[in-house]
Parts: sequence; C-alpha cells; structure tokens
Amino acid sequence: MTLALTGHAVSRGIAIGQCHLAERNELEIGEYRIQPEDVENELRRFRNALTAAREQLENLFKRISQSAGTSAGEIIQVHIMMLDDSAISEASERRIRENLFNAEWALQSQLEKILVEFRHMDDDYIRSRGEDVVQVIRLVQRKLARVAAAGYSTISRTALPTLWSSPPN
Repeated sequence: MTLALTGHAVSRGIAIGQCHLAERNELEIGEYRIQPEDVENELRRFRNALTAAREQLENLFKRISQSAGTSAGEIIQVHIMMLDDSAISEASERRIRENLFNAEWALQSQLEKILVEFRHMDDDYIRSRGEDVVQVIRLVQRKLARVAAAGYSTISRTALPTLWSSPPN
C-alpha cells in the first residue's frame, strides 16, 4: 500500500520509509454520560488531571524562569492561574455533577462557552487570548486521556519523524 503525504518539507527530496507520528495538534474528545454513582470518581479524575497539569506548568515555570527570564515565566503563571479560575474548574465540575458529563466533555463544553465570550469581545488582542484558554484546557484533557506526545528518543533510526497538524478552520 502506498500513502502519499503532502505538507511543508523541512528538507528537499523524497523520503521513503516508516513514518513516526511525533505529535498531534488536536485530541479526539469523546462525549458520554456517566452513571450518577460514578460522579465522585469522575470528579476525582478531573481534579487529578488539574493537579497534574498544574504540576507540569509549575515545573515548566521553574525551568523557564531560570533561563528565559520573567516575561516567559509570567505567561506560564497566567496559565497556572487559569486552572484555578471558576469558569474552568467549578463550571466543569458542575457539568459533571448536573449533566453527568465525562470530565473531558465537561471541559470541552465549557471551553466552547468561554470561546463564544472571547469571540464577542471588541478588542482584537483580548479576543486572541482565547487561544491561551484552549492551550490550558487541552493540557488538562491530555492529562485525562493520559496522552503524551511521543518524544524523539523513541524514534527508530529508520523512521521518518512526522508532525501532524490539523488545518485551521
């Protein structure tokens, strides 16, 4: 079977070999309802993912603040603060409790609501900050899904590293 991929090449020529998917841009978020007796377990899953995301960002903050300076570190601090924002944490927990949404879908539906608010803002700069919210929620969703981008150390010598990105809508 032959599969031809097109995109932006990082070098000239044709590459033939095994493909190694290094990173995906989007997660597939499944929507399903949980049973009422599973609400506490789902809330625990959600809170554990928030904690794991916070720990990852705090570790990144420590590394960045030592090397990149304060401005990059301040951006990471804002992302950490977003994890504590009630529009993300409390609203998602409410969706789990009241609508019996799985945690991933509770976050996704809350993200969509937040993005609608950002899209209606008059200021272009503020409107574009909705992407920061997307990044934070995607991090938590990855923690929920336990999906980690494959590192380059796992690529065999004969594989072709490939980055997959969905085209913008």
